[in-house]
Amino acid sequence: MSPAADDIEYPSTFAPLTEIRALLEVATFFAYRSFLERLSPDGDGHPVLTLPPFMSDDTFLSPLRKHLVQLGYDARPWELEQNTGFDDRKFNVLAKRIVNIARKTGEKVSLIGHSLGGIYARLLAHEIPDAVRQVIYLGTPFNISDEQSVDLPIRRIYERINPAEMPSDLMQSTVDIGATPMPSTAIYSEGDGFVPWRFCIDEVDEITENIRVSGSHTGLPFNLPVLFAVADRLSQPANNWKPFSFHGARKLLYSPAAV
Repeated sequence: MSPAADDIEYPSTFAPLTEIRALLEVATFFAYRSFLERLSPDGDGHPVLTLPPFMSDDTFLSPLRKHLVQLGYDARPWELEQNTGFDDRKFNVLAKRIVNIARKTGEKVSLIGHSLGGIYARLLAHEIPDAVRQVIYLGTPFNISDEQSVDLPIRRIYERINPAEMPSDLMQSTVDIGATPMPSTAIYSEGDGFVPWRFCIDEVDEITENIRVSGSHTGLPFNLPVLFAVADRLSQPANNWKPFSFHGARKLLYSPAAV
């Protein structure tokens, strides 16, 4: 269920300008990537598919994939050029590809979606649940209704690029289907300069969790605490997934959703 309008604090008109912080997150990632890799748990080799955000392509998430490969995962791009909006053709191609990857490797595929890429991941997880191991969202507004999104600047940009598409149908479908039938982790920042953070969280249960971090929207795939959390989630055994631990030193970097 999408949060009530009275509970939502929308980004200000100038909030997108604060996304310049992403440059610092990118620089920090490249400066400390090797250190982060030493701290992160080793991967088990299972396939991971990265889904890029709105108006981005595989190049944007290439550093994330290289990082995951270094940890020991079979990280793969989506191979569908720029993500200019939700596209049924792309969705069907992805669904078939994920099923084929799972069949050939004998392993279910973990999906990591940034922003709009996470919308694809959520819908794919419901469409082909037998091929998906878990879903990790990075700043994905999967819990937003049509009415609540009307005043978002990013929606107006989306509509200009996709004049024939009805974004209301896409948003309503992601709200209606709810959480995925496999483990999912929504990582978000209250300082997101593009979307209200309350649209980026799920109702928590045994296999559904939210992790709050500090940072920008654009920089989430480069944010060091985010990447450690992603590695921690991917390292969970396929049949023995456990929620993220917020104990010890992790309290300094993470917290559950403030609902």
